[in-house]
Amino acid sequence: MPNKPARYGIKIFVLADSRTYYTAEMEIYAGKQNAGPFDVSNKPLDLVKRMVESIKDSHRNVVMDNWFTSFPLITELYENYGLTVLGTLRKNKPEIPPVFTSTKGREPKSTYFGFQPNCTLLSYAPKKGKVVLLVSTMHHDATIDPDTGDKFKPNMITDYNMYKCGVDVVDEMCGTYSISRVSKRWPLTIFFGLMNVGAINAYVIYNANMKRLQKETVERRHFLKDLALGLVMPQIQKRSSITTLPRFIRKPVASQSQSIHSDRRCHSEGENVEVVKDLVHCNVHVKRASRKLVKRLAVTKIERALHQKMVQIGVKLSKCRNKVKKQAIKIKALQNITTNPQFLETLDKMSSTSKILTLLQFREHKKEVKGRRFTLEEKILALTILKQSPKGYRFLRKIFILPSRQILIKLIHMPDINAGINKNLMAQVQKATHKMKPEHKLCVVLFDEMSLKPNVAYNERKDRVSGFVTNGQETLPEYADHAQVFMIRGLLKNFKQPVAYTFSQSSTKGPELAKQLKAVITELQIAGLNVVATVCDQGTNNVNCIKYLLQETRVADVSACHFGGRGLDSRISQAWMSVFLCTLCHVIIEKGIISEDAQSTADVLLFFDTLFDSVNGSYGKRKKHSKPLLGPATPNSDPIENFFGSIRSQGCRNVNPTPDGFEAAFSSLLINSLTSVHAAGANCEVDDCHTLHKVLITSGGCKEQINCDLSEIPDIEFTPLEDKSDPRIVGGLQYVSGYYIKITKKKVFKGCNECKKDLMSNQKPEYLKYREYANKKWLCSPSNSLLNCVSNLQDTNYATIKTCLEKNHLKEFIKTVIFMHIQFDWINVNYTKKK
Repeated sequence: MPNKPARYGIKIFVLADSRTYYTAEMEIYAGKQNAGPFDVSNKPLDLVKRMVESIKDSHRNVVMDNWFTSFPLITELYENYGLTVLGTLRKNKPEIPPVFTSTKGREPKSTYFGFQPNCTLLSYAPKKGKVVLLVSTMHHDATIDPDTGDKFKPNMITDYNMYKCGVDVVDEMCGTYSISRVSKRWPLTIFFGLMNVGAINAYVIYNANMKRLQKETVERRHFLKDLALGLVMPQIQKRSSITTLPRFIRKPVASQSQSIHSDRRCHSEGENVEVVKDLVHCNVHVKRASRKLVKRLAVTKIERALHQKMVQIGVKLSKCRNKVKKQAIKIKALQNITTNPQFLETLDKMSSTSKILTLLQFREHKKEVKGRRFTLEEKILALTILKQSPKGYRFLRKIFILPSRQILIKLIHMPDINAGINKNLMAQVQKATHKMKPEHKLCVVLFDEMSLKPNVAYNERKDRVSGFVTNGQETLPEYADHAQVFMIRGLLKNFKQPVAYTFSQSSTKGPELAKQLKAVITELQIAGLNVVATVCDQGTNNVNCIKYLLQETRVADVSACHFGGRGLDSRISQAWMSVFLCTLCHVIIEKGIISEDAQSTADVLLFFDTLFDSVNGSYGKRKKHSKPLLGPATPNSDPIENFFGSIRSQGCRNVNPTPDGFEAAFSSLLINSLTSVHAAGANCEVDDCHTLHKVLITSGGCKEQINCDLSEIPDIEFTPLEDKSDPRIVGGLQYVSGYYIKITKKKVFKGCNECKKDLMSNQKPEYLKYREYANKKWLCSPSNSLLNCVSNLQDTNYATIKTCLEKNHLKEFIKTVIFMHIQFDWINVNYTKKK
């Protein structure tokens, strides 16, 4: 009983008055009993009938919750017991109309009423997405309580809220002054409970008698004290008169007998106070005294209530002070840790990864699992660990606080990366390069391909089947076994970034590769980058691509006759084309030693000197003699080879991944900054380039508009159900149709008789009889109309998947084909037809 004050213990059903809180009936729930005199039914109908036997024909109203309430019960109590009922209902009752339980399109604070001759059904929506159901045989009108204001609650709900708490109040009163003690003996536990309830009933009867006699009543605590003394006083007096009792027993009994009406000292006021019933006295500990007695004056009920409130406020204030002290101690301890030089020094010496994990454990260790929140850096770090070893990540989650796998899967789909040129990715690249210097925007395009394992898989998040040949714009019904990847590499600035990929069958042909390469370079130039070169290996398809591009840009032939004179020696060229010679020319011209016509010669030599210096290697010394030089190994294919190695090492050593696995690894590597373990035997060196993942992860993906060309919808020839003679097909159709009925019966039409006539049949199909056990009849029998509809659905799905499997938004396309070819006019109820 998770919603009760006492969650564990013996379950007891109680019938209590909701105004006086008098307990009339109690019954212990003992579970199913063996056959005999104590074997009773525990069904709600039989249980309530036994409980209300004592108030039969008293014309009272019984308030109950949804565990007890049912339409047969309220009918039985109204007709045979002379009692009305007000209670909540569960939504799974078959007698409730579907419109009363539906939340779609339901306005908040709206009320639906349903009337029968002796019963009223109510459906109230307190907020969006929630419905409360009540049934009553006491109310017979649709009255709204004006005191509820803008909530517009009906009188049925206000009456239910007013009278539903009778048993809960009795339970709370038992806990306020309880004689219960911890015990493992269940008879003693039940005895304690009966004593608590009996004391409450006695107090209720006492108040009723005093009200009838028009006398003033006492508080419950004083009444319980007098009741306890009245119960134990005869036993105390009897035992005190026994002379043979041991001394250690006789002495406490005698002292207890004398202390009942003894005088006590009030230390707070320094005077003697006699404890008198109905008089206010101090709650502090007092001792016996034989000094002058001073009686306190009686006070009114208002003054007594004010005194009780002051005592309660004092207790709350004391608790708040203790809480503030504890919080101050914790804050001081945390300040000592955060300002501790040793702790700060240790934190600074940690790597960035260790620091993130350490601060995560300190921050989230006291929170509940569902209350933990993680930053983007923490999610990226966890994703890197997950992709390296899912089994290791599951083990680490048992030791450390890390994000769940579902959170990381959502993170992977945030960039919304698909095959071809992704507009979202290019927009993020443009945002990243917006503030770059012009020389930092120089880059080269690396392109290469890797082998894949042909495989077809349905991606539910993207609603398409992956594994077909595609360049991002067009998908062909051919199985893909190669992936072509395009990557950019900074020329002067040390960065890299995969920008596009495509799938092909075998290697991508030269003309198609040239077309893709030109499209990628065009998008990169639009994004603000300046592509100056392309890098690839000497594969046959790559060579054909370069030849194809050369043929497009070829100009008139240049032969040796265009060059005259003798070739220069390299040492002479280095001496002529140098800054020193250019500076010397300027000085000689200024002195008038040579003609000013030599100025053009000096400018040409300086240009070639700068050009040759710009392509010289410096092995990391970028500013040698104040000249910006390139690294000698910058334009190579190591970054893209390392990228392929990272894809093959995602989760395990998968040398030949599938297209679906390639796409997941591609997105993961974009998010975690291409972090992966470098293979010891790789055919390339480790590159120290950084990526643009910080801006890539900020995108949540743009929603693509779904357009369906009606000319692409295939023509379908339906096979009549009578022509399908194969038992394996017919039996499956009957079973699936019955499953449809089971689902729609719970969620759609529920107790609608007209819907049952359209969808269900009274005759059990032949093949469903074999699926049922001898004594278990639970399968639904579909009608012939439903069987024909499911048969047509089967033909539609087969034809669509057979001809249009490679399409994007496959699920929506299949729905469109179904609505175009299949009619549902055989369903008479419009609500069910729409669902």
